[in-house]
This record gives sequence, C-alpha cells and structure tokens, in this order.
Amino acid sequence: MEPLISDYYNETPQMLGIVEKMNEEFEDIMDKNLVLERRNIHLEKKLSMKMNDNLYSIERSVSRETFEKRSKSLIFLKGKIIKMIDQFLNSEGWVKNLTKPYWNNIGIMGKMGLGHWDTFLQSGIPDSFYRKGFAYGPKEYLYEQKYYCSYLKLKILEELFIFFNVKLVNQREHGLFHILLDNAFVEVEKLIIQIINWKLEVEVGKLKGMIKKTILTNLFYDPKYPKTHVSEQYESTIILLPLNYIYYHECERCKEIVNCINDYCYCDLGLDGED
Repeated sequence: MEPLISDYYNETPQMLGIVEKMNEEFEDIMDKNLVLERRNIHLEKKLSMKMNDNLYSIERSVSRETFEKRSKSLIFLKGKIIKMIDQFLNSEGWVKNLTKPYWNNIGIMGKMGLGHWDTFLQSGIPDSFYRKGFAYGPKEYLYEQKYYCSYLKLKILEELFIFFNVKLVNQREHGLFHILLDNAFVEVEKLIIQIINWKLEVEVGKLKGMIKKTILTNLFYDPKYPKTHVSEQYESTIILLPLNYIYYHECERCKEIVNCINDYCYCDLGLDGED
C-alpha cells in the first residue's frame, strides 16, 4: 500500500471527501430511479385505461338486457363452483365416482378432513376422468397434476370452458383459467400452512368455508390494474383478468358477440374440428 501524504493545512478529514462523493453518486442513482418509477406509473395508467376501454366495451357492443343476463349468469356460475367445492371437501356427489386414494398416500389436509386435498396420486389423473370433446391444457400441464385436488381444479376448468364457450384450440393452451385456478389453489395451501405453523385450532366446517372464500376471491375480484402473467415454461404472455372482468366484443364479420378468451369469432368453425 502506497504511503499517503497528509495535508496538515486541510482541516477536513480525508474520509469525509470520499463519503461526500458516495453521497453524490447515491443522489444521482436515486434521481434516475425516481424518473423510472414515474415512467412506470405512467405506463401502468396507460395500460389500465387501454384495458378499461376493452373491459367495458360490452356496454357499447351489447344491449343492457344481455349485460344483465350475463351478470345473473355469473352468479349462477359462482353457485356451481361453490357446489363443486362443497362436494369435493365433503367427498360427495361427483367425487364418489373418483378413484379412492390409498391411506398411505393421504396428506395433511386429507387427514384434517378436507377431501384428500393434498393426497398424492401415484399414477396421476386417469384418462377416464377427462370428458370427450374437451382439452384441459398442454400435455405438460396435465402431467403436473399429481394431487387429489387436481380433480377439483380440472372440474372447475371444464365448467369455465362451457360457460365462456372456449374453443377447443384455446383449451389446449395454458391460458387465463389455468393461471387463475393455479393461483387460487396455491393460496389455499398457504392458508393451511399458516394455520399449521401457528398451531391454530380451527373447526373443520370453518376451514372449509375459508377454502371456498379463498378460491372465489382469487377467481372473482376487482383489479385496480390488470396484471401481466409471463410463463417461460409455456411461452405465453397473458393479461391476468378475473372471471367477472372477461369482456365481450362484436365480430366485424358476422356480428356475433364473442369474448376475449377466444379472441376470434365462431363463424370460423373449422378450428373446432382439429385433433
């Protein structure tokens, strides 16, 4: 290390100059960061305005009567999803026809009386469960479904395809519904993990109510700003909208009302026949 020449005539300590220099550099970085933050807020607002134009285009393209019918239909859809969840958690209805898991494979939530939620499926979802005429996503996505709750997830997914008239070609993609359901089920698992970690004693009935509320909250919500979901695995970028914000528009060719999930009209029926 080279010796330093002391400046006895300078009353300011030498290290103070270094600190001042670092402060100046820090202020420059903070200024640049502030500019980027403001730009980001501006872009988010522009995205929100653009999405709102699309989200509420239903009021311009569809009659008020049709809009009210759709609102009532959403309530009906919620009711069907709630019934599916209830039957799954209580092992009733459509769940009785499923392959019963081995006791050795039953997970923590299964032992808590929550419908074998986290019970591991050694062979995955059997082919007999999939309804003919439906595609439930990419093959990789279906291969990932290794737990008993995947039955409920795919059952709800099937109902959403029917309700929103999703074409077969769109069902094969890893789309909005898959992401919404995955996020909802992850939140359920987080909820149970917190209850276990905090050693809370919650009645089974209340737990089931909390699970239903968690799933519905993640499927139907009021977003301030639409989020963008980027999936490297499935090479897709999706504007993440809740089910109650799926908008409709009118096809320019045949004037048919279609939604943003299909993104094209039903007058092109040739795509539905693809294998």
